[in-house]
Amino acid sequence: MKKKVNVCILGTGSMGTALARLFSFNGCEVKMWGIDKEAIYNINSIHENINFLPGVKLNTDISATLEIAEAVKKAKIIVVAIPSQVVSKVFDRAKNYLNKEQIILSASKGIEIESGLTITRVIKNKLPREWHGNIAVLMGPLFASEISTDVPTVGLIATPKITVFKILKKVLQNNNFFVRYSSDVTGAELGGALKNVYAIILGVCDGLGYGWNTKSAAMTAAVKEMALVGHYLGGQKETFYGLAGLGDLLTTGFGEKSRNRRFGEKVCSGQSVGEVLKDIGQVVEGSSTVKILIKLLKKSKIKTPLLNAVFALVNDQKNPCQLMHKILEKTS
Repeated sequence: MKKKVNVCILGTGSMGTALARLFSFNGCEVKMWGIDKEAIYNINSIHENINFLPGVKLNTDISATLEIAEAVKKAKIIVVAIPSQVVSKVFDRAKNYLNKEQIILSASKGIEIESGLTITRVIKNKLPREWHGNIAVLMGPLFASEISTDVPTVGLIATPKITVFKILKKVLQNNNFFVRYSSDVTGAELGGALKNVYAIILGVCDGLGYGWNTKSAAMTAAVKEMALVGHYLGGQKETFYGLAGLGDLLTTGFGEKSRNRRFGEKVCSGQSVGEVLKDIGQVVEGSSTVKILIKLLKKSKIKTPLLNAVFALVNDQKNPCQLMHKILEKTS
């Protein structure tokens, strides 16, 4: 009998749960780690993550624990599916139990506010240099609700080592989930972080009741600006026109369940940013990512009217309707 690949999922949210189900369906043994006691109890006892992915049944070979050492020690693959701002603290706890043979796959989309680093750079800072080649990212249009219900999905795995990609492809790909390869780790990660910000603008279009003409113009401007910003920050420009950029932005900017799009939509209702964030109840990465992006771009000569608009919006500085008119006047 072929030995099962042990996979650790850091995070018991919707994406972590969806990926746990995918790995398990593909024959892996999955151990999830998190700090949400209720989620862990539900995963272990009724095999369902009711609060984050209701209605999706999990295989019995998926288990969850509060003990990080228990989760990571025996794993061949460690998947990072936690909010970007807690990655550093989690790896401070996990690093003593890791080894150089393990593959680390980040599915977290964002930029660390404190350092301005992408998630893999945060992780690399915690690990010996010789381990860095085994770090990869999974990006692209990946709604957890669709992955977990076997809706055909294509993700992008970016890693400097093609051997790492082949290992990950073997345990991820099936008849409903497909993966593509890229060596542009920085570009893929930046695409995953930037699209959260631009999706807020697309949500504003919805909140103001604008039609497809307006939203398509905003989308066109967003992709163009995203590629300029991403290239300046170290990514390859073509990456932002692929799955990790345009593809992910389409999903996040048009999808009803997207938190970032909903944030943009809800701020048009007259609620304050704080009230909207509380109402959504989950992390809205774009609202924090835009703040660090403005700092990172301070010395650049790139014109970023959309980023500036989102920054003003999340700081309760401007009326959404006025912002959209300025954007449409200045972008092409």
